[in-house]
Amino acid sequence: MNHEQSHSQMIELLIKQGNLRRIKLEKQESEIKSQMDKLQTLNQRFKQCKMDKVQTQKAYLSAYDALFRIVEITLIKGWRTRFAARPHQGFKRLLFDLFPKLTETISVLQLKRLVQTRHHVKKEHISPSQDDRDLMFGTYERCLNESGIANLLH
Repeated sequence: MNHEQSHSQMIELLIKQGNLRRIKLEKQESEIKSQMDKLQTLNQRFKQCKMDKVQTQKAYLSAYDALFRIVEITLIKGWRTRFAARPHQGFKRLLFDLFPKLTETISVLQLKRLVQTRHHVKKEHISPSQDDRDLMFGTYERCLNESGIANLLH
């Protein structure tokens, strides 16, 4: 089985489980544009906050949300699907599938930690550790470059 078949099988499974939903062909371009606009804003915010020790929460959440948008843009472009119920669960299941080179730099446990840290930062207002920030920022930047989307941002 090749990567494309593997991706398609995973996508179909996540649709059946309710993690993804299909979008209409005529909405595909507007959905991509909307997500790209959000990604552009998040990327700018990330760049502004990344080195600021005071804005660690904002930088972490911006990088996480931008990474989430990259995955969603990839889904919309490739399979005309986007996240539905339990989006972060679907995100965890798809990230390595869509970006297999990530397995060279982060583990499944580290990915789980990225998502858990996001929850703690967002819901409990806990500042992420330097290790958590490094892991998040590196993962975001690798996926941004691997996706080819980095070339489309201003």
